Amino acid sequence: MGNGQWSMQAPCCARPCPPYAPFDLVFMMNRFHPKARRMIQEDFWWSFRRLWSVDPEYYRRAKIIYSSIVHPTTIINLTDPWIGNGARRRLEPNDGITNTGNALRFVRDHVFVKEHRDVIHMDAILLVLDENSDDDVKEAAQALRDDGVLIYTMFMNFNNSPNMQQLLDITGEKEHIFISDGQNEGIGDKIAKEMIGHMCANVCGLGDHSHDK
Repeated sequence: MGNGQWSMQAPCCARPCPPYAPFDLVFMMNRFHPKARRMIQEDFWWSFRRLWSVDPEYYRRAKIIYSSIVHPTTIINLTDPWIGNGARRRLEPNDGITNTGNALRFVRDHVFVKEHRDVIHMDAILLVLDENSDDDVKEAAQALRDDGVLIYTMFMNFNNSPNMQQLLDITGEKEHIFISDGQNEGIGDKIAKEMIGHMCANVCGLGDHSHDK
């Protein structure tokens, strides 16, 4: 380093890096399936906590549950306290329609809004679903990605086969698509490390991270 500037690519530890990387995560679910809840609690969440500080200064999370619409009583915003089990009980019946595109637009318009966003936080969505979308997802997902939001999907392959093109339209990258049959397959650990991979080129010793387009 000379004159306050790196003469070559800055090392990982010179940039925000886990466990203290500022990060906002929105959980989106088309229903709160018990198996999906267990996967998130036992696999993803605990993997995430091993790798990341969950201090609110560094990590904030939000949640919505949707079917044809986003159910208002399920919404927890980035600035709201996370109230755990109480939030899980505030569920609306599933009306049999899965409008993921509409839910993505809702997140862009009402969750990742100026008054809730922190400019130094990386923004990401983890979309957990067990049905393909009944509406168009491409435009809404692209708008979020254009805003710099990373989108990941975890498709719970219980009763329906995933529409892989639709999932790719949502995430924009095949590496952000994860398929589960409901078993504890280490998917949570894979998703957590994939997210961390976007923090810096060399993820604090986890290895180089780049996606070929």
